Amino acid sequence: MAGVCGQIGLVRGAALADAGAVLNRSLGPKPTAQTGAEPQGVRTMNKRLPADPEGMNDDRAAVAYSALEAFQCLTGIDPKDDTAVSDLLCDLMHWCDRNSDEGFDVALTRARAYYAEETYVEETSI
Repeated sequence: MAGVCGQIGLVRGAALADAGAVLNRSLGPKPTAQTGAEPQGVRTMNKRLPADPEGMNDDRAAVAYSALEAFQCLTGIDPKDDTAVSDLLCDLMHWCDRNSDEGFDVALTRARAYYAEETYVEETSI
């Protein structure tokens, strides 16, 4: 993670779009479900995962890991601290207050709908 944090340090104060571009360059390609390798940041901890009808949820989790890793670097939160997700969500609430016409609650409702679509498997009758 030190390499990513170093790259993130370069973008403090830069436009968000520029920060994302630097982050993408620093992370490089990640293993994907298509390659058979486990994407970085995907930990199942022996959990039973929801359905993954498109076979893309490991990749989606890896993208989220990259965002969380960047947030942890910028804020100094210990990467092992389970409150990092909550802190990121809180900061996103503040961002929405200042930059979104819809607000955080609408974005969260939409995110929950996306998640439901990405984990839904239609039951078939036998």
